[in-house]
Amino acid sequence: MVFIRAAEPADGGALQALFEETMAAAQWLPPASRSNVDFEKASIGEAVYVCTGREGEVLALVSVYESESESFIHHLYVAARCQGQGLGSALLDALEAWVPLPWRLKCIEANTRALAFYRARGWVEIGRARGADGPYLLLEKADGAEDCAG
Repeated sequence: MVFIRAAEPADGGALQALFEETMAAAQWLPPASRSNVDFEKASIGEAVYVCTGREGEVLALVSVYESESESFIHHLYVAARCQGQGLGSALLDALEAWVPLPWRLKCIEANTRALAFYRARGWVEIGRARGADGPYLLLEKADGAEDCAG
């Protein structure tokens, strides 16, 4: 059983550890980007939500930048040992209660696993560009978008 909640100040160490783990494993990112691992700095001004296990251990996180014009998902990470167990989907499902659609995010083109995850959840490509980390797709999840994943 997992629980979804807003991150609390006491989660700081666990958020940092999860961010470091996922950045180190992100072989699709350039080495310089994988070494930029300060989660607090990387998520300034964003709402952060966590997925925890029974013991309260942080297993996954999502951070969202909200403005008057959009909600932008900046980070969505799941601990390596928990990937493929539905935690990313659980976070996004719960997020719908806190953050109104539409949502947008950038996904590095080389991150094929993440792209497949978002596409299976009904996200659609609305643009492409090149950033410091390489080519990326701009994806959007809007009201009424088909959600094919369980």
